[in-house]
Amino acid sequence: MPNFMAISKVFTANGGNIARTAARLEGAAITPMLKQTASKLLPAQKNIKFIKSLTHLSEKESSKLYNYLPKDAQENFSTLISAGKTLGQIKTVENKILSGSLERFLKIYDKNAYSKMVYLERNFKNLEKADFKKILNAYKTPEKMALNKENIQKWLQQKETLKEYSQTLAKLGKEQAETAKQDIIDIVGIEPKCRSKSFESIYDKLSKEVLKGKNIEDLEAAKKTVRDLVGTRLVLDDVLPQAIQKITDNLCKGIENGKIKPYRISNYANASRRYLSDEQFLQIQKAAARKGIEIPRIESDQISVSGYVSAQMNIIHSNGIAGELQIRGNIMNKYAQIEHIPYDLRMGKNIGKNIPELEKFLEPVEEAVAKLKRNGLDKIYDKYIHDCYKYIRKYEEGKIKSAFKLPLFPKKLRDYSILKFENLDKVEQKMEAIKADYEKFALAA
Repeated sequence: MPNFMAISKVFTANGGNIARTAARLEGAAITPMLKQTASKLLPAQKNIKFIKSLTHLSEKESSKLYNYLPKDAQENFSTLISAGKTLGQIKTVENKILSGSLERFLKIYDKNAYSKMVYLERNFKNLEKADFKKILNAYKTPEKMALNKENIQKWLQQKETLKEYSQTLAKLGKEQAETAKQDIIDIVGIEPKCRSKSFESIYDKLSKEVLKGKNIEDLEAAKKTVRDLVGTRLVLDDVLPQAIQKITDNLCKGIENGKIKPYRISNYANASRRYLSDEQFLQIQKAAARKGIEIPRIESDQISVSGYVSAQMNIIHSNGIAGELQIRGNIMNKYAQIEHIPYDLRMGKNIGKNIPELEKFLEPVEEAVAKLKRNGLDKIYDKYIHDCYKYIRKYEEGKIKSAFKLPLFPKKLRDYSILKFENLDKVEQKMEAIKADYEKFALAA
């Protein structure tokens, strides 16, 4: 067992001076095991002091932060700091690190993230902040990064071309969105919410596929990769079985009339009643078959980990555009949009849209999401989300007669109250206001 007490005694006797302690130990008659231990302890003490000097934390807290780091990050602390600067998490003024930014950086990430940062900083030069984040979020471990080094290099070489494809597809989706929307109005007699996929979302999707090893050689391949260039969503006040049956009947007529061509249907649910029944799935499948269409992917019982409920169809519209049609209740839709904020942050998506004010505003949410995982509390939060969706679905079905009131936020998560659904609702409203102001400013410019 290494004699930490002996090393500590020498260190204390020398007033915490690293150099004097090292010299004393070098000349001392100590075992090879003790020397080996000393060689590891002394750099650690040096880095703990470094953290303390920059963050103004206590020695105990500085030590706690340092010891949390994985071994490769401890041994390459300067490389890790460089990665933090690349990410924009560690702020500097006249080359001096701002203490608060280093403290925040060291507190919010998990061990895999630190190891991945060190790997990226070592192996890839001149990465931009956005590049760094995309690669960091594409792989769960540094080992997977190493296995996919060729894919990362290929993506870095192709990223400008992928941006061009993304701009072209975003423009195409915007031009064709109105026709897709009219298809759904003609079929079901209800105006859907409609949006074309943004440049950022398309670029994220294409980048993710290339980083996984997919070859996107031309614009046509890029187009086939994006299955929801236009999204239409039926947000219904009435989602009782008879109302859903009427929607199903109309969708079948739309398929038979050639308005839409389905090629995938999914029913997302978890411990809650699905919107589409097995019989309704079969009805849609038969309508497609009468038009000679085989639906290769039918997932009548698709598990939603979070618990949210939605019926979704991937379709080809009358104008040839690939789209996704969703069917949800009004309340389910509201909270699914709210819940997508922490979900997207967990997935590493760029919800800040490269808008500085929005990125700054979202920092506390991003920090809370990261710290949940780091502190092992993400499963408690997942259960809270699941319970909320289960309650919402019961309320939609009329099983809850009292006034609408979401489940209580867990006491163990009191320090993460920004992630409470009611508070995320306010966050989303502010996000939309910032984006609207930004768009007005961009148009005026």
